[in-house]
Amino acid sequence: MIKNVGLTLALITAAFLPGMGFGGTYGAPALADLPDQPPVMAQNESGPTPCNGDLTQMEINDCWQAQMEAGDQRLTALLEDLEQVLTTAEVAQLRSIQRLWLDYRRRHCQWQADFFAGGSIRPMVYASCADSLTWERITALKFNLCEGQGMTGACEASGRYDRPMGEPVVP
Repeated sequence: MIKNVGLTLALITAAFLPGMGFGGTYGAPALADLPDQPPVMAQNESGPTPCNGDLTQMEINDCWQAQMEAGDQRLTALLEDLEQVLTTAEVAQLRSIQRLWLDYRRRHCQWQADFFAGGSIRPMVYASCADSLTWERITALKFNLCEGQGMTGACEASGRYDRPMGEPVVP
């Protein structure tokens, strides 16, 4: 899945339109003239991940698995913190909803991964899907740690569950 569609389209356009190609006549610098850039991080809906570079598909799969497991650990910690601030009835409701959400995540990501059935990329698709949905869930739940269930905005407690950008993950 292409995440930076604008850049991709610009590169395709620059390569094929007269006068707009790499090092074209309108003053566009050749690619060789551009300064070195840091490696681009792999992207999912939640932001950059360290699962890129000179990795084999198996290493990428392992990296995404580790990324997913780290997100799951963060979600579990958040749920434990929420249980400390919610009423008994709210905790029971959250647990019931969480079981349904986990089933949804599993089924949805299984469906996404099944498009690549038999391919070596399938485990990465599943894990990156689950990681993305997990961070969406964390984002949705973390404000319940704050005054007024987050109606007054973020708080120190919810900030503990912000996803660090480019957070290193050791596969």
